[in-house]
Amino acid sequence: MSTNLTANPFANCTGVTPECPAYYSPLTYQPSLVANFIFLIIFIVCALVSLILGLFYRTWAYGFCTVAGCVLELLGYLGRVKLHSDLWNSGAFTTQIITLIIAPAFLSASIYLTLKHVVLTFGREFSLLKPALYTWIFVSMDILSLLVQAAGAAIFGAKNADISQLKAGANIALAGIILQVVSLATFGLLGGLYLFRLNKHWGTLSPQAVAIAHSTRTHFFAAAVIIAYITILIRCIYRIPELAGGYRNEVYMNQTEFIVLEGVMISIAAICLSFIHPGIFFPQLSAHQRKKQGTAVPEQYIELNGKR
Repeated sequence: MSTNLTANPFANCTGVTPECPAYYSPLTYQPSLVANFIFLIIFIVCALVSLILGLFYRTWAYGFCTVAGCVLELLGYLGRVKLHSDLWNSGAFTTQIITLIIAPAFLSASIYLTLKHVVLTFGREFSLLKPALYTWIFVSMDILSLLVQAAGAAIFGAKNADISQLKAGANIALAGIILQVVSLATFGLLGGLYLFRLNKHWGTLSPQAVAIAHSTRTHFFAAAVIIAYITILIRCIYRIPELAGGYRNEVYMNQTEFIVLEGVMISIAAICLSFIHPGIFFPQLSAHQRKKQGTAVPEQYIELNGKR
């Protein structure tokens, strides 16, 4: 068999037949139409919800990241839906490889943006870093990891790529994924340390900060961000052995693991970040609410705590 993905004897293959077994396609298996169509619908809905709420509540950076992540995901699963009927469609294969590798970096950027506003709301004295540095440091790391992953994915998904190119592309993408894991882990440690210090000095918080912290909306938002963080981290960790094992390794060829550890994990993250929107649940992140309310505690938090 030739090392070229589209070389003979499979250059004219489209569907799965005895002469064109799925194993010899670039993906090595026929992707589930049902699973990938469900993911496609999920990300279409999440993209629309994020776009509408982002525009309404003026969460510009957060909205851009969530919408971009969801749009890339839906493009990736659209590519996999196409691959179901044409496993040798090089365009669909390249699209799903590139978009599904880089999309979670945009969703993790949405999470990075939240910590700055948490620190500004509850007290910067409990933070190791200045609030703005959380955005600059972690979004910069995210952009770098995204660029590295995109470069690797582009090489890996290139038409007529040979085995050496596949290995090179996988290794470059792997470096980007590892950088993303390091970034997520560091962010988690700093965020956890901030929450520990905040809890330790709870009695020093202002009444406004206490009212916000005790609100049901804040609890929902915190849970959503934590769940999204965990699911994205799980997905990134899953991608490490997939890319490290080389082309056609056991992890790469396991569709069930891909559906659960890639599709389900990122779907959960997208749903959390889109539907539990900060404009509703944590308005300190909304430009509209910050301009409208200034430093005053929002009315809904006062009502939820029974204080006036």
